[in-house]
Amino acid sequence: MDCFDLINAGLKFHESFRYSEAMPYFQDALKSHPNCPCAIYNVANTWHNMGENKKSKSLLHKFLATKDQILKEGCPESHEPVESFKLVAYFLLFHVTLAITKSFEQAEPYAIEHLNKRRRGLLSVWSKREVLKQIKQAQKEFGTSPE
Repeated sequence: MDCFDLINAGLKFHESFRYSEAMPYFQDALKSHPNCPCAIYNVANTWHNMGENKKSKSLLHKFLATKDQILKEGCPESHEPVESFKLVAYFLLFHVTLAITKSFEQAEPYAIEHLNKRRRGLLSVWSKREVLKQIKQAQKEFGTSPE
């Protein structure tokens, strides 16, 4: 199986909420293409869904720090721009940070970065309306810590 076959196989399990069955496919894709944005994002997202938020956070920070050119070269067959994967990675990092810290103030900058980077031509799994709704819900649930 090539990288995208592995990712597609993993997505079938992931979309059925069978995360532990999806993970080996995503990890194999990442092993074969360590700089593939799609593989990186899917491993991080699946870790988050499995409650392994510290692993997810570490991978997301590494991913966001990687130069776009390295990521483009790491997955030349990808039809999605690297910037689209980084865009959704920021909002995933918002959720991961909330899960780890329970602090809206620590998580909010990632959601703001997601909103700031949105532009025509980039894809996101979340609409702007959904992002704003989730930010508002998180602010209600986790509040802001006293100064």
